[in-house]
Amino acid sequence: MSNFMSFADRELVVTRKLEYARECVYKAWIDLRLALKWWGSDGYVATHTHIDLRPGGSWSGRFRRMSDGTEHRSVGIIHDVIPYTRIIYTFSWEECGNRGPDTLVTLSFTEAAHFGTKLAIHQRPFRTREEREDYREAWEQTLDRFAFFLAEDQGRPSTAQALLAAE
Repeated sequence: MSNFMSFADRELVVTRKLEYARECVYKAWIDLRLALKWWGSDGYVATHTHIDLRPGGSWSGRFRRMSDGTEHRSVGIIHDVIPYTRIIYTFSWEECGNRGPDTLVTLSFTEAAHFGTKLAIHQRPFRTREEREDYREAWEQTLDRFAFFLAEDQGRPSTAQALLAAE
């Protein structure tokens, strides 16, 4: 079996249609206070977020595995920001002060047909198919949590509704 990975094998695209206006989805995604409530895959809770949302700015997140309390940190640099449309940044895991390989993530926020927003995550390159599929699973779980947060917000009026009302 060949170890060769085509360009398509080295990249990942995950999309989700959300039933909220693009401006609302974008604001909820970049609001760090809100991100603490939904960011991360199943079994993890976000404990810290930081973002300097401008080209050259840094971002970081810290996550705690609920089963054993292990802390994980992700970091990166913002490359491009077009408000309400696109954010491009690097993504890397940092463990014991050592930074892993960078991937490039592009978040795209586009208006969906018949109302709502299509949120697309494009990430590359991956070293192995297994690594790519691990990220796919994590992004899908994160988007599930984000969608649930927008819709429910723990029984209170949804965050989406509150953001729209604030405009």
